[in-house]
Amino acid sequence: SQSSAVQASCIIQVLLTLGGLYLRDESFANATYCINKALQLARKVASEHPSDPTKLVDIADLLFMLAQIFHRQGHSHAALELYHESLQVERVFGEEHKEMASVLFSLGQI
Repeated sequence: SQSSAVQASCIIQVLLTLGGLYLRDESFANATYCINKALQLARKVASEHPSDPTKLVDIADLLFMLAQIFHRQGHSHAALELYHESLQVERVFGEEHKEMASVLFSLGQI
């Protein structure tokens, strides 16, 4: 239902924020846990609403955050794969989507 999707979106945003805070504190295990939980939920929501491409925005953001976590730990190969996956999701929204620039910039940093 629509209300459960809204609830899920709020939970996803809280987990994304927590993951970002953990990343800032270099608590990589906690950051990874939060982002993976949020990613599971975001993928579930997107699969339940396949005709709504906006549900993919959370997935792209979470993949990007997970890539940053791996990148900061020096796991370049894993980070590259996640940045590319994030980029594929971003392409659904077109080349002008604002987040695409961040993904491309981060790819260039590896």
